[in-house]
Amino acid sequence: MKMKIKFIVVMTAIAMISSQAFAATLLNGGFEAPDAVGATALEGTHDNWDYNVGFQNGVIDQNNATFCPSLAAAEGDQFAYLWVPGNEVAQTVSGFIIGNTYPIVWSEAARAITPPGNLWVLMDAETLLASHAVPNDETWRQQSVEFTATATSHRLRFHHAGDWDTMTFVDDVHIVPEPATLGLLALVGLAFLRRK
Repeated sequence: MKMKIKFIVVMTAIAMISSQAFAATLLNGGFEAPDAVGATALEGTHDNWDYNVGFQNGVIDQNNATFCPSLAAAEGDQFAYLWVPGNEVAQTVSGFIIGNTYPIVWSEAARAITPPGNLWVLMDAETLLASHAVPNDETWRQQSVEFTATATSHRLRFHHAGDWDTMTFVDDVHIVPEPATLGLLALVGLAFLRRK
């Protein structure tokens, strides 16, 4: 009976730590919603992402005959596109633990028949990855940066600053749980098994 109670206590502790580790959750990271019909221009908030007012930014279906016939999505069936300077897609993410460091991971690509794409990646007003060219060979490249939370809520922003009529694509965005917290989970589990 005592062993059963200990097991329940340990599993409850693991669940509590785990919920904190995974609390910073980014939603719709594959831009699978709303359904794209061709290149679907969006403004305002749609399925957790905020699309700024401007010419043509939104979601696009993979292997789009007009804009990217040779580009399958990095994840799922569609992805975000940013067409002209000033286009931005952003999401406010809650559940960060202040002081914890989180890898921010995404895939980026650009339309083949235009100049290279361009992307800034910011958290609130802090630059995570400065303006950089995105090769226009319709090949996904995974990028990652680390971010240390200073509040429980932060706004992740993908900002396009390329030439007019370039088209930059973003897909498969996710926030990885803080490694030290995951390590703590493993230690708790090992300690329980050793005692048992």
